[in-house]
Amino acid sequence: MPNDISAFFTSEVAKLKEMSFKEKISYIWEYYKYFIIGFVIVMVLIANIVNAILHPPKDNFAHLIFYGGYVDELVAEELKNELAAALMTEEERLTGDIYYTNILLASGDIQIDMANRQKFAAMIAAQELDILLINENELSANIEQGMCMPLGEVLGEDLSKYSDKLITSTFEGVEAPYAIKTQGNKFFERDGVYIENMCLAVIINTKNLEHVREIIDYLEGYYD
Repeated sequence: MPNDISAFFTSEVAKLKEMSFKEKISYIWEYYKYFIIGFVIVMVLIANIVNAILHPPKDNFAHLIFYGGYVDELVAEELKNELAAALMTEEERLTGDIYYTNILLASGDIQIDMANRQKFAAMIAAQELDILLINENELSANIEQGMCMPLGEVLGEDLSKYSDKLITSTFEGVEAPYAIKTQGNKFFERDGVYIENMCLAVIINTKNLEHVREIIDYLEGYYD
């Protein structure tokens, strides 16, 4: 068997020596493309495994999603870093982080918008999201689909300090406050936040409810 393998490679090398560079590339791809693809896939998997071992993903303290508009990446980083510095302990920052996602709608391409909506729904199904920062015009549709948690279940029944900022809606025949307007909140009043009439709601199946409360309480201090 070793002699057969050696003879095979000797024969292949001899063939390649007689070819031009372009012919060599064409020949190798024609006869070895599946081996090459397989090798690349294996190397990518190995790289991902090694990276996961050396740099394990941090725990999710909270995941914010900007929906129905856009927040500049640098500004979004700034926002989440400020929240992390204010709310996470040094130990929590070693093992966890605050994450964010932008979901842009009205892109001008119906298929892209549909794909973005499906991505949003999939992230909720996977319980990856916690706080929804959304264009008020998009809010009702998401409440009707059962994607938002009533604020009474998040902050308790006494919401008087938010009374002039609350947005109520009806789900399954029950009217309740579901979101807080962010107009006048200096935390979000900065260049790079491009969501008109933005409001804050809580994802129905958040896994980080206590952290969500901490973030909302913290943001409350930024209102005029």
